[in-house]
Amino acid sequence: ASRALVGLGASTMYLCMVKETDHYFGGKNFAPVFGFLCLLGYSGGLTGTRPFRMMVEYTGWRNSCIMVSAATFAVLIIAFLIMLKVNRDATVRTSHIFRSIREVLKNKKNYAVLLTTPLCFSLYFSLQATIGAKFLEDFCGLSSLTAANYTFAMMLAVMSAMMFSGIISRLLGNRRKCFLIFNGFSTMLAMTLMLCGVYFKLPPIIFLLGLIMPALASGCTPVNVSLMKELNDVDKTAISVGIMNTATYVMVAIMSQATGRILDLFNRQTISRNGATIYPDNAYLVLFAVFLAVSIIPCIASFFCRETYGKNTFRNDHKVTI
Repeated sequence: ASRALVGLGASTMYLCMVKETDHYFGGKNFAPVFGFLCLLGYSGGLTGTRPFRMMVEYTGWRNSCIMVSAATFAVLIIAFLIMLKVNRDATVRTSHIFRSIREVLKNKKNYAVLLTTPLCFSLYFSLQATIGAKFLEDFCGLSSLTAANYTFAMMLAVMSAMMFSGIISRLLGNRRKCFLIFNGFSTMLAMTLMLCGVYFKLPPIIFLLGLIMPALASGCTPVNVSLMKELNDVDKTAISVGIMNTATYVMVAIMSQATGRILDLFNRQTISRNGATIYPDNAYLVLFAVFLAVSIIPCIASFFCRETYGKNTFRNDHKVTI
């Protein structure tokens, strides 16, 4: 129940953040500002890796969770007090939600983004949160603390990309397509590197590179959100981004389940070491082969995306269609 509440709250805040950023900074400045806000948001994820593990070792898990809850509640109160002083336009434009969803899904120019972003992020998330640390401990023989350092590096990489992708896009004339291509291509390259690393039994530094590459790719989220916003009607910003976000976490759920089922196929070949279950090399070989096959789809789809140059293209397309 607590996980469901966290997921519901985080997704709601995310869409509100998109709308507020679009309201105050929209247009060409949206991606850099949204990237900075994502950086602040992901700082919590960064704290949840090595720093939280260290805090648990010193104070215990119960006291650590209480301190995190208190800090979160304090931030909530501060945000509430700030928003009370913000003057907003009372005019609210509404539309039928199911009609809006249908219109977004019928827009074929969204398909490249809706294929690339969810698939790439689900592969990154599988490595970051589902299997990355376990793989490093099983295959590379790293300690849990060292493995946490690797996932800590992944989080640093994704945060850096969140911060600078929007700025770089602005410097490149608000180009978006090249970032989507980078997203797909670097994820596929990373999965290839992970597969080759397992097959040829390469050193851990190779896997660190393979982990950081999809993190950098997924850090292009501010640009991908901008792209999704610019391909759809300005009145459907939240709906379009919400659909992309929903597709992303549906793929995260599917990929997490698939990862577990693939590893379960090798249950009979596992060994026990210090009370931990160690999966055989073949299990990870098959897993990364599947990841590589999945990553080919967004790599190809990203090339079919339309460039927007930071401008909303929906109105012009609609006029041409008429």
